[in-house]
Amino acid sequence: MTFEEYDLPGLKTANGVAEFATMRGAWFKDSEGNTLGVSQPREG
Repeated sequence: MTFEEYDLPGLKTANGVAEFATMRGAWFKDSEGNTLGVSQPREG
């Protein structure tokens, strides 16, 4: 699996992971071409 890379206003990934104030997120494509996302709350 390869994470998608984005460089948009308000959404920039580094090594496939976006860092937000309250969470981390990453997106990837499945075998059908659908984009799926995973997220993790940030401790803090």
